Amino acid sequence: MQWALLEHRPQKPDHPVLKSQGILVKLPDQWIAFPEADQEAFPVKNYPVLILETEDLEQAPVWAYLLRFIERNIPALARFTEARDMIPDGLIQALGWKAHYRSRDEWKQWAALSAASEELYMLYEFPLNVLRLWDRVDPSSRGQWMELWLGRGFKKNLVKEIIQYYHDLAPEQQEEALKQALEFSGNWKARSGSFPAEQIRDQLYRHRYPEISGLQEKVFKLQKNLPGHKKLTYLIPDHLEAGYLDLRLRIEADADVEELFELLREATRDGRLREVLNLIQ
Repeated sequence: MQWALLEHRPQKPDHPVLKSQGILVKLPDQWIAFPEADQEAFPVKNYPVLILETEDLEQAPVWAYLLRFIERNIPALARFTEARDMIPDGLIQALGWKAHYRSRDEWKQWAALSAASEELYMLYEFPLNVLRLWDRVDPSSRGQWMELWLGRGFKKNLVKEIIQYYHDLAPEQQEEALKQALEFSGNWKARSGSFPAEQIRDQLYRHRYPEISGLQEKVFKLQKNLPGHKKLTYLIPDHLEAGYLDLRLRIEADADVEELFELLREATRDGRLREVLNLIQ
C-alpha cells in the first residue's frame, strides 16, 4: 500500500480518502523534497511518502500511528482490509476494540455496509446496529430523510430514534410516516423560531406504538386536572414505561411544605392521582 502527498486534497462528497481503492493522506509540503528529476517521474504530483507491506498493516502499533493522520472511517477501513484479505486484528485493537471472533464478524459487517450507511456514519458516528437498520431502508426514502435531517439540522439522538422507529414500520406505514414528516417540514417554512425536530420523532413514535400514544394522550389530559401550583411539577415518563410518577417540589419556606402536601392529599382523596397511576403502571 502506498500513501501519496496530494497537491490538492479532494473535497467531500467525492474525495477518495479511505475508499476501498486505498488510503490517501495530505501532508505539509515541507515534510518531503524531491530532486527535479524525481518530480518529473510524478507528473500528477502525487509523491510517495510512505510504503508499507501487508504484514506491517496487520500490526496494532502501525495502525495506532496511521490513525493519527487519516479519517476514522470505519466502513472504509473495514473494506480496505477485507478487500486485501488482511488480518484486521491490529487495526481493530488500534481503534480501541478487542479482537475476538465477535469483533471480527462485526468487522465484516462494517465492510459490507452500503455507501448510504457509510455517509451516515461519517455524519453521526452511529454504531453498527443502527447502520444495519439504515441499510434496510428503501434507498429513495433514505435520500428524503437525509435531506430533511441535514436541511433542518436534526441532532444525532433524534436521527437515531427516527431510524429505529421507522425501520420497525410496515412499508405502507413507512410511506405515510415519511409523507407526514415532509409535510410538517414544508408547512414550517413560513414560521419563525427553531424547527421542532422532536415532533417528527414523536410522529414516528405514534406510528410505531399507537397504543402507548393513545394512553399518553389520556395521561396528559388527566395531568391537566391535577392540582396545579408554580412550585409543583408532575414528571410523567415519556413512554409510560416507568410504572410510577415523579414529583418535583420547590420548597422556599416552611409554609410551602404544608401547602403543597395539602394539594397532593386533595388529588389523592378525589382519585385524580390514582387515575394517572393506573395508566402508567
